[in-house]
Amino acid sequence: MEGVKRLASRSGRGGAFEVWTVRLLLPALVLALLATVAAVAGFRYEELPALFDGPERGTWLALSLNGEDVAARGFLVRVEGGDVVAGHDGCNAWGRTGETDPASGRPITTTTLVACDPIPYQQAYRRLAFGDAAMQVGADGRLALRIGDTAGTFRRWTGDDTETQRDRAERPGPARSAPPPPSAPPPAPSPPLDPVAANFPTG
Repeated sequence: MEGVKRLASRSGRGGAFEVWTVRLLLPALVLALLATVAAVAGFRYEELPALFDGPERGTWLALSLNGEDVAARGFLVRVEGGDVVAGHDGCNAWGRTGETDPASGRPITTTTLVACDPIPYQQAYRRLAFGDAAMQVGADGRLALRIGDTAGTFRRWTGDDTETQRDRAERPGPARSAPPPPSAPPPAPSPPLDPVAANFPTG
């Protein structure tokens, strides 16, 4: 009789072990299956935060600042988590490191160091990009940024924009022996080929 009880006890423990094994393995198998499907579909894991972010997420090109057309200036902002985290000010690309300056309490920002002449409307851009601007995506798909009396309208940066920048970069320039006449205005600076991400990739 004692032997029967011991056998039953061992059988019960084995059943519990099998139940917990199934409970642990089944979720793992489901996750593995989902990962396989995502890989086949071309989903990249760095895109996962975008699933939980707002419609403002992405890179945007400024169309107007305070009502003035600036589309050719190359002002860019990248929005993540409801904040402007990187951009291009018409001369230099910049991005926030994610760290905070202990002295000022402000986010630490790094930038490329290209020397440029003063750019019209750059101060308005910087106020929107570096200030705590209110943002909203309208029904037309454009992003509106506003802080105080400074406002800007932006559209999404697209693959076509990247191709255009690449074509400009590959286009041969004028010969060194034939510089432009002194009276010619300087060309508007262009954003990087892969805007912002070329210098400051983020998640």
